[in-house]
Amino acid sequence: MSTGINAQIGYVAESAHGTGVTVTRFIPLVSESLSVEIEPVESTGIIAGRQVLTSQQWAQGNKTVAGDIQHELYDQSLGLLLRAAFGTVVTTAAGGGTAVHTFFPATPSVSLTTQIGRPTTYGSIIPMTYTGVKIQSWEIAMEAGAIATWGMTVLGQDNFLGTALAAVSYATNIRPWVFRSASITVDGTACPVKSYSISGENNLTDDRRFLGSTLLSEPLRGDLVNVSGELTAEWGTPSTMGTMNYDRFLRGTESTLIATLTSGTLFGTIQANVRYDGSTPQVSGRGVVEHSIPFKAVASGSLDSHAIQIQIRNNDATA
Repeated sequence: MSTGINAQIGYVAESAHGTGVTVTRFIPLVSESLSVEIEPVESTGIIAGRQVLTSQQWAQGNKTVAGDIQHELYDQSLGLLLRAAFGTVVTTAAGGGTAVHTFFPATPSVSLTTQIGRPTTYGSIIPMTYTGVKIQSWEIAMEAGAIATWGMTVLGQDNFLGTALAAVSYATNIRPWVFRSASITVDGTACPVKSYSISGENNLTDDRRFLGSTLLSEPLRGDLVNVSGELTAEWGTPSTMGTMNYDRFLRGTESTLIATLTSGTLFGTIQANVRYDGSTPQVSGRGVVEHSIPFKAVASGSLDSHAIQIQIRNNDATA
């Protein structure tokens, strides 16, 4: 197959940032835009009589590896990316061959080797391997009538051709979570929601460059993690989500927002302590009045995990 239908992407955690490892974790790919930019450095010196830049007057400069990667939100195999996005995970056995993985914000120490197999029209697949990949931002999104999605923007250190294409292998019975398996609660009360999204900005530095190298040194956290999102609901009575959360916005009241996804005995929960940053519902016609509700996760106690944590029970022994 000589089109994108035969593309693949794989990941593995690195022991040392930028030191490539053979990828072992494969997740079905939706799209990617990972690319490399190399800034040429050109001399401004005058060579008498010379009308055109010479080969001796330029060199390769800074190399930048960055881009977006889009997956669907799967009940298995995604733990490695969550660990890289959040920083840490605690795993406990749950019986029946399953384990519970709990992810929460910590120092973003996990870097990835990422390999993308890009098919050519001649039937071959060209492997491109990226090292020192860190997740700069991420987003989980759900919408009625659709499959839940996981997207991320990444920063890398280097890119190589010539590394052998890893043999692709997906987890047994891996499946994406769909909208009908999702539910939303606010302070324990079930709420009808049309869409839900939550995203995180890790605020990693992208300017750690030093003499002697064209590569970006390991990105470090330069500011606080920012986790925010939005709910879309119908504007309703005080007993339903719309007016309750608008009232929370007016009063500056925080609440516990939980999104739950189920797949047989497997499940995933996204729990956040949130404030509501407010938007006023408005009438734009004869139809149902909808209300977009922006929120931001904030720590309610001494631990960062009080702001947000994701918990997944699946068949992966490790995240």
